[in-house]
Amino acid sequence: MTIRTSRNLDEIKPGGLALLTKRQILYSVITLVVTLLVTVVATILGANLTIAGYIGLIVAAPIGYVGFFKRNGMTLPEYRQAKKNVNQPMLFYDSTENPKTAIVCSNPADMVQDQKGFVDRMVSRMMEKKRKESEKPC
Repeated sequence: MTIRTSRNLDEIKPGGLALLTKRQILYSVITLVVTLLVTVVATILGANLTIAGYIGLIVAAPIGYVGFFKRNGMTLPEYRQAKKNVNQPMLFYDSTENPKTAIVCSNPADMVQDQKGFVDRMVSRMMEKKRKESEKPC
């Protein structure tokens, strides 16, 4: 197995802070400050330095998570809002072309009642249409 490396320094991509967004840098600084503050306070209260450091990391980890979270181009608050909006009740299209099949609901509670009877109404209309077609003289 061979691993190819580039000898040309121009082909090497920059790393470190150049790859982070402003939001990620901001949340990294906030996470660092919170970690240091919690570590210092825990040390002052008599905790071992190593344990105080771990406590600081555990407290500050959610802050870093919020800063670095990215799913489908959305940050964590945007993603939670989008996920919350997905669980809304199904909305029906209000047709302006055929007022007989239009469903008009302004109250969500009425919409649930409309959804229950929607299939029955559509099936009965289709059956009525087929009956009328079969009764037509040839």
